[in-house]
Amino acid sequence: MIFKDYYKILGVPTTAPNDQVRKRYLELVRKYHPDKHPNNDENAKAFAEINEAYHHLGDLDRRLKYHALISRNQNIKDEAKRRLDDRKGSEHRYKRKTVDDKLDDLLNKYK
Repeated sequence: MIFKDYYKILGVPTTAPNDQVRKRYLELVRKYHPDKHPNNDENAKAFAEINEAYHHLGDLDRRLKYHALISRNQNIKDEAKRRLDDRKGSEHRYKRKTVDDKLDDLLNKYK
């Protein structure tokens, strides 16, 4: 699942109060409204993203759920990065040996 950064879409900081979010939303809606730009698919997509972002950030309950989801997602990313770093550090232990490596080990054992 890909998480959208609704704050980036609206161009407001994460600490923005609701009135600042609403003000920015109204500015962007006026700018990208489909009635102002008929037959422009890019503006229609931007308009839809702006509405989606405001849907989640404009309501306090949804905004809190979004923050919980973001922090959970960040925790998952941090854990995945930690595990990947651990795996990279221990690659030499889990590296699959080729047939040549196994033969070399066997021959070195009986020298």
